[in-house]
Order: sequence, then structure tokens, then C-alpha cells
Amino acid sequence: MEATPSNINLHELIDEIKNRFDEIIEIHDIHVWSLSSKDVYFTGHIVVKDMDRSMEVLEKLEKFLKEKGITHSTIQIESLDKICEIYH
Repeated sequence: MEATPSNINLHELIDEIKNRFDEIIEIHDIHVWSLSSKDVYFTGHIVVKDMDRSMEVLEKLEKFLKEKGITHSTIQIESLDKICEIYH
């Protein structure tokens, strides 16, 4: 376990997020893994255009991920002036 589930193509998932969410400028440090057949985890960083709308973007993204079968997500929101130094 603890690997990206075979039914999730990580590159396609990232591309779909970039294409679907205009509010997200950048997405990086993405990890998707499963600990069981029922639990799929997502962690990542997103850079948003407007921090005032960040919670709205977060809710939409979490809903999208659930539709993709991801049951748990942890997302770090960053602004243009505060992007983490390391892109993973």
C-alpha cells in the first residue's frame, strides 16, 4: 500500500485541477497514496489568485477530490507573495 492507487493517474489529476480551477495559479508538492482499499489520501500546496476567496477554492477542490475517490485531503494554501521555496 502507501503508493498512488492504480486507478489514479497523478499527472492527469494535476492537469485536470489546473484546467478546472482558474483560481489556482500553481499546484505542487502533490502526494496521493492509500493505506487501505477504502482510504485514499491527498496532500498538496496550491497557489491562489485571491486569498479572500481561498476558502471557497478549498471547498471546491475538496469536493472535486472526493468525486475522484480521494477520501482524505490536506491542502496548504499559498499566495503569490508567499510561495514555499521548494517545489516537489
